[in-house]
Amino acid sequence: MEFISKREWDSDYLHNRMEFNRLKNDVETGLEFWVRDNQKNSPQLNVIRTILNDYELVAIGVLEEDLDDDLYRSWYKSTLINDFDKCRNAIETLRARLQNEQIFCRFEALAARWKQHSD
Repeated sequence: MEFISKREWDSDYLHNRMEFNRLKNDVETGLEFWVRDNQKNSPQLNVIRTILNDYELVAIGVLEEDLDDDLYRSWYKSTLINDFDKCRNAIETLRARLQNEQIFCRFEALAARWKQHSD
């Protein structure tokens, strides 16, 4: 619970989250534009990485049972699943560009698990 509470009040996180939401909903560019090699030093890519790293950290915590799955799922399920769906192509682009299929794999696994879980 402390992890969630701290994050929800962190001004840097909130700023990055707001910018991430803007980027993911931009119909002209979408997230895929910002994860290409020619954008590797852009502030937009840093925002995307920050949020995806946060999701990966949460997923590791839940999957390793360091964070309570029921609590986190009730708090964050629809947001996590919707964001993964919006990020899927960008994540695939990053994996191909960096030649690493493990990038954000726990985020993907948690989204898949929560999609299967019916509440």
